[in-house]
Amino acid sequence: MTNKVAFNPQDRSLVTIGNTLIVTTQNGDTFGLDLSGQRIGQAFKFSGAKADFNPQDRFVVTMGQKLIVITQDGDVFGHDVTGRDIGQPFKFGGSKAAFNHEQDRFVVTMGQRLIVITRDGDVFGHDVTGRDIGQPFKFGGSKAAFNHELDRFVVTMGQRLIVITRDGDVFGHDVTGRDIGQPFKFSGSRVAFNHERDRFVVAIGNMLIVSTRNGDAFGHILSGADVGNPSFLNPSADLLLRLSPNPDHLQINPELVITGQHFSASGRFHYTIHNWPKIQDIHNQGAVDGSGAFSRTESRGFASIRVGVEVPDIEVTAVDENTGLSIVASVSAEPFIARFGS
Repeated sequence: MTNKVAFNPQDRSLVTIGNTLIVTTQNGDTFGLDLSGQRIGQAFKFSGAKADFNPQDRFVVTMGQKLIVITQDGDVFGHDVTGRDIGQPFKFGGSKAAFNHEQDRFVVTMGQRLIVITRDGDVFGHDVTGRDIGQPFKFGGSKAAFNHELDRFVVTMGQRLIVITRDGDVFGHDVTGRDIGQPFKFSGSRVAFNHERDRFVVAIGNMLIVSTRNGDAFGHILSGADVGNPSFLNPSADLLLRLSPNPDHLQINPELVITGQHFSASGRFHYTIHNWPKIQDIHNQGAVDGSGAFSRTESRGFASIRVGVEVPDIEVTAVDENTGLSIVASVSAEPFIARFGS
């Protein structure tokens, strides 16, 4: 398995339950990837029933521990999800939903409510009780996602509808009861602005997650009405940390070159150096470049230590601040010592 997200042509939809990304495929197989902190783990295949494999299946959403599939004719089916198992499908009673074919463009959920947004920006809701779909009602207030092809993605986060345009601008609507608040524009980073390269957008907690056609996934933390810079959620390799004395400066002040790779692209790092001879712990931090790498050089004076005295290796602990993952590396302290005596 891989930690890439929804990168196969047969992958049909991307939704979330809790901290798990869920990918449905054209043949009904369902795969999951768990998000821990800001790192996506390896994919796994759900056992149990197939889901979202009929040509007439149009929308897939989740509500609590249910995977919900809505057909072109508005029939609504559910699967209870238990751990890594997809339950057998059942048909919801009550009203149809999103059955106006091309007029209905987006379906999302908010709590126990299905929300349908039309191409003209009208917003309709269905309260869901158990396995019953309530009759549709029209929200009052503002229209949402009515700019036709300019508005590309709609997700929910708490009591907020979030609309993302093709150019990556992010707009929000606070939802109160059955009323859609006026739109506001988020400040900060743009999201999913790479046009057709960006394939899906979902939300987990206060993070917007963008998955690309090659399976890379990027996260943006939302704080209030601000969108944080993207962090790379699924690098394909483990963190690397290399330590090496700089041979060009060992006769002046010894230098330790610290190089990290496979950190979150354009993210932040910090490190702590332990056991530098006769020096207290050294702390530093900085920015990771767009390729996920950084390099820093630390320099201190030679430590005078008697011949025969054992000195522990210098140890560096580096932390990827975007994912919380850490790595430890060590190097001999001898190049940083001036021995004396016999």
